[in-house]
Amino acid sequence: MKSKITLFFILLSLITTLPTQAQSKNIITGPIIGNVTHKNATLWLHTNKQINLTIHYGQPALYFQKKSTISNKDIKGKQKFSLSNLKPNTHYAYTITNSNNSQILKKGSFKTPPHPNTPTKFKLAATSCMKKGDNQQGWVTLLNEKPDIHLMIGDSTYADTTDYKTIWEHQLAYRAQPEYAKVLANVPTYAVWDDHDYGPNNSDGTAKGKENSLRAWTELFPNPKMGTKETPGVFHTFNRGDVQIFMLDTRYHRSPDVAPDDKNKRMIGDAQFNWLKKGLKNSKAKFKVLAMGSTLQASSSDGWRIYTYARKRLYNYIMKNNIKGVIFISGDIHRSLIQTHNTKIKNAYPITEVISSGITRSKQRSFATIEFDITIKDPTATIKIINADKTITQKKTLKYSQLKTTNSK
Repeated sequence: MKSKITLFFILLSLITTLPTQAQSKNIITGPIIGNVTHKNATLWLHTNKQINLTIHYGQPALYFQKKSTISNKDIKGKQKFSLSNLKPNTHYAYTITNSNNSQILKKGSFKTPPHPNTPTKFKLAATSCMKKGDNQQGWVTLLNEKPDIHLMIGDSTYADTTDYKTIWEHQLAYRAQPEYAKVLANVPTYAVWDDHDYGPNNSDGTAKGKENSLRAWTELFPNPKMGTKETPGVFHTFNRGDVQIFMLDTRYHRSPDVAPDDKNKRMIGDAQFNWLKKGLKNSKAKFKVLAMGSTLQASSSDGWRIYTYARKRLYNYIMKNNIKGVIFISGDIHRSLIQTHNTKIKNAYPITEVISSGITRSKQRSFATIEFDITIKDPTATIKIINADKTITQKKTLKYSQLKTTNSK
């Protein structure tokens, strides 16, 4: 007996006249498939004119059996739409069509994760430091790697301002780059900022107008809920099976780089640090990934290296509380590599940092991937540094048993 499959579509209708078909293609920026859980997904798109669109989504090549309708809404500008009633660990496709003639204007696909804390296999890709230009081969190579999720960890544009309108303009302009757009449409993407997409070069918590940057970011990216009620910022967390990812904001609450390097100097602020501590302590995931723009050691002018107290208290919390399976991801320096750090803490395990920077702003146009396999007795995380020409410059496999303190059970 043939099983019943449900496919959904959302009809977005307007009271205005639909532009021509050619205009329809040009006025849509996006889509971006964003926060994807085992039962829901968030789709972002932007239009610069009012337009009638229909979003169809479901398991590929299956019959439409059910529909749900959203009431009349003006979708001119930024919008996020929820794709609901999804199944765990399932591939989905979607199309965005002209409501009047069913012409497909945009399309994409994604895969939902299993239930949280379920043993699984998946691949993430991490990128930072990107710009418009002729050579976008890094994005083509990344998409060919078929990652399940994509972490953008800063400098997604070089707007170098906190001006709301300018940030929007830079993001929309780059999202029109076809190779980049294809990744955003087909790989669930989670993003935090670094200095150039937050404010000026090496900007920090003293940046004037930073609230404008935050307003733009929350509109531009379909992340999970960012910040907390009490603490603004773009930090957030989510699970992919038995891996929990913490996306950290290393700008909004940051002390200036030039501040005295003492116990008062902060990288992520006390409130965000307490949020992170609580998240790490309560996490049931095997691996915990801490992703952020700033490097732990590689930058001597704009990273954790000159925030000695802040870095030490982070390391101390991880090791003294026996937090297992921690891996760091960072960007910023326009080259990609794997580094191992000795925290000099008794019974500690070495910290592995994956630096992924320069997918378009480096000679190699490189990025990083991490393949997790939680289905085996001793789960693994296999890290690769990949250049746009498909060469692998570094590879390292971490076993879960290696990422625990010597006095932990």
